[in-house]
Amino acid sequence: MGTPAYQKKVKVSTDGIAWNDLPATTSSMNHGGDLLDDTELATNAGYRSRIYGLRDWSVSATCNWKSGDAALTAVRNAWLNRTDLFVQYLPDGQVANGFEGPVRVETFNMSGDVGGLETVEISLQAAGPLGPAS
Repeated sequence: MGTPAYQKKVKVSTDGIAWNDLPATTSSMNHGGDLLDDTELATNAGYRSRIYGLRDWSVSATCNWKSGDAALTAVRNAWLNRTDLFVQYLPDGQVANGFEGPVRVETFNMSGDVGGLETVEISLQAAGPLGPAS
C-alpha cells in the first residue's frame, strides 16, 4: 500500500539541531552512483563486469515564495555566503522514516507570472554522507 506524498516534509538547518520546514509544493530525493567497468578482456566470457564507484545524492524542491520564511532565508543565505546546510527529507513526514545529510546549495531560482505565485526552485547537492534522520 502506498503513502500519499502530501505528508512529505523537507527541512533545512544551519546547525543540524534547529530545523525549519521548506514551504515546498514538490520535492524529490535522488540517489545516484557510478558503476565502473572493470572487464578483463582475456577472461570476460562475453560479459562485462563492474565495481561500485562513488555515490552521490541530492534533494530538489519547488517552493512557494514567502517573504521572511526562515527556511527560504537560510537556503538563500547559504547560497550567497557559500556555506553548508543540513537537509532532512521525510517521505511520510516522520523523522523515523527519513534521511538527513549535509548539503551545498546549487541553485536558488525565483520565478512567477503576473497572475501566478512567485516560486523558488532549489537544488541541494550532497556535501557528505546521507544517513537516517535524527
